Amino acid sequence: MVTQMDDGFGQILAALDQKNMRDNTVIIFLSDHGAALVKSCWDYVGGSNKPYRDGKFTFFEGGIKSPAFVWTPWLEDDVKGAHSKALVHVVDIYSLVLSLAHNQGITGTVSDLFKIKQGEFKDAGKFLLKALHGDHSGRKTILHNLATKLSQGELRKYCSPVTEQPDNYGVIRHHNFKLFYGDLQAWCRSEVLTEPCPDLVFVNGRAAMLFDIERDPYERVNIAATNLDVVQKLADMISEYAKDAPTQWVV
Repeated sequence: MVTQMDDGFGQILAALDQKNMRDNTVIIFLSDHGAALVKSCWDYVGGSNKPYRDGKFTFFEGGIKSPAFVWTPWLEDDVKGAHSKALVHVVDIYSLVLSLAHNQGITGTVSDLFKIKQGEFKDAGKFLLKALHGDHSGRKTILHNLATKLSQGELRKYCSPVTEQPDNYGVIRHHNFKLFYGDLQAWCRSEVLTEPCPDLVFVNGRAAMLFDIERDPYERVNIAATNLDVVQKLADMISEYAKDAPTQWVV
């Protein structure tokens, strides 16, 4: 598959060169998720996300952390080939493309899609653009998931029972911390997981897993018990996001 992808990518570049378009092109290369580690309705097992934990259909780093690159002849020399650790989200591509189009004299209307509460609302989408100019501060917050009866119900309509997950849990990243919070007892029994969850800690009657992604990028140690203030802060952030959810989030 990697060979086929590489060949296809080469054909795209060759076509751009043939049309003399490469010097006016921005190439964005990324994946939408980690490799699938369990067989489901459309996935076959064979990938690996090591050393990160688990894979597709989970919100551990192996399922959501993806390499990516942006290439354009407009990059300054000091950022060409640079590696950025900025925390960004796929929705940031939307504003990056709008910004680039605006710079080329093309005006666009920012739709309601841009207004989704994803981290810092007023600056949503500027993080990729900043990284391309050498500012790798990145996002402070990403809401990875907010599972409700509606979202999981829609999933069950077109996929297999393997992907079924509980209806009431959230996953959020804030700075270096990532919190799983809610009905995790059921989630940790899900068939999409290939290894047991770390021991759960209960805070306000809800199960919690807290990881320091900078110190523990492979998510091996649940530090919720010794960081109850962080758990509460991030749980409150999930509840705030949930106010815009189509079905009720029960805290």
